Amino acid sequence: MSAVQIQRSANGWIAGVCAGLAKHFDIPVWIVRMAWILGVICVVPFLFYFVCVVSLPKENNQEAFYKPKVLGVCYDLSKTHGTDLSLLRVFASSLALISFGVVALIYLGLRLVVAKQSKN
Repeated sequence: MSAVQIQRSANGWIAGVCAGLAKHFDIPVWIVRMAWILGVICVVPFLFYFVCVVSLPKENNQEAFYKPKVLGVCYDLSKTHGTDLSLLRVFASSLALISFGVVALIYLGLRLVVAKQSKN
């Protein structure tokens, strides 16, 4: 099990994303919260916040995070290549939202490729 680089805080106001990002980057949490509030004018920060809620683990719930989810592609890629699982999940979720489902088809294709590689 690799260490999670970025994680949601258990002591956050809503879902702990801002507090987790502030802790990771070692900046005051109010700066991150102000950035989110100012960004609400645009839809992108709200969608990114939602992606982070879905993709990043709570700091007191690491075991549940390190289980395969949605076919296990990100989990398998993380184990195979030694990359940060949370960043892979954020990247995959963001692409799925941005591409309106095209990435979901690529994700399914990757599942077939990753499954073949893990058997070898």
